[in-house]
Amino acid sequence: MQKLFFRADGNSSIGLGHLLRLLAVADALKNNFEITFGVQNLTPYVNDLFQPYCNQVVSLPEETNFQKEAQYLCSNYISKDCMVVLDGYNFTTSYQSTLKKACKKLVYIDDLNSFHQVADVVINHAPLANQLQYDAEPYTQLCLGSSYALLRHEFIQYSSTRTINSISKVMLSMGGADVHNVSLKFIQVLENIESIKEVCLLLGKVNVHFEQIQAYITTTKSKKFTLKSNLSATQLCEELVANDLLICPASTTAIEACAVGIPIIGGYTADNQLEILKGLTQQKCLHNLGDLTTVRNTQITSVLNEYITDPVLASKMLNAQKKLIDGKSHERLLNLFTNLQHATV
Repeated sequence: MQKLFFRADGNSSIGLGHLLRLLAVADALKNNFEITFGVQNLTPYVNDLFQPYCNQVVSLPEETNFQKEAQYLCSNYISKDCMVVLDGYNFTTSYQSTLKKACKKLVYIDDLNSFHQVADVVINHAPLANQLQYDAEPYTQLCLGSSYALLRHEFIQYSSTRTINSISKVMLSMGGADVHNVSLKFIQVLENIESIKEVCLLLGKVNVHFEQIQAYITTTKSKKFTLKSNLSATQLCEELVANDLLICPASTTAIEACAVGIPIIGGYTADNQLEILKGLTQQKCLHNLGDLTTVRNTQITSVLNEYITDPVLASKMLNAQKKLIDGKSHERLLNLFTNLQHATV
């Protein structure tokens, strides 16, 4: 069976987005390939997250010199019978070049388009990524746009025919890390909107503000908040369906939400979310608040009240989301990697 080596990291500084995208790729390929994940600072939670999707999880030595790491991987894990999949901003041109010489084929998952690509394939699932101009080698195959949506099968298979008649239940998810503690700002806004009766607050255990937010919810007079963390893909699907509105940045969570179907009020907390935000905004799949770290409470309240008083806005957004995800990205990913496996050059 063809070997694949996946490389990404996730922690309280960068969140878990890189890992979740690779999980989606692994989910599409796990029955046809032998998959190994390589991670620095491997935690028990991340190890458990990977187990259903791969044959092996490797804890890599902590190394900030990534050129040295590339050489280490070539000496210990990568050979000409192995294909490599990377997701992370430290895996730049020089890192890729070192691995490419040692492996069979190299695939890079991207969302920034910030350096020259020498990978055999670049995947960027931002909805309008096919409009980007990539600096890449002539042989590099670009797989761009929502046709390659990096989703686990639970989100692809979920078929929703829901309609939104009123908005009283809100889900808030600001990502695994939420370095700027944007969650707390939105909690304070939601606390003061009387017509919002229930708020499901999704927090990652890597969030450094977890205890502060937990303490705030415990001491607040409002009983509308329920805190949840480390949900499985199935559990996340269930929560998306159980709520009337999602507040989140334009990350993989937003793509997952569009697949399931839920109105989204979003924006960005990091530059790597800007392309997805642009695409989802233009496709009318999300209401764009802009920079979520600086948006004012009054503006958040105003937009929420728009959707509360006019649920037709939510219904229109659901219709737009249905057009975004066609449910065939796993099929495309499997075909892509199968073709790479059998490529002679």
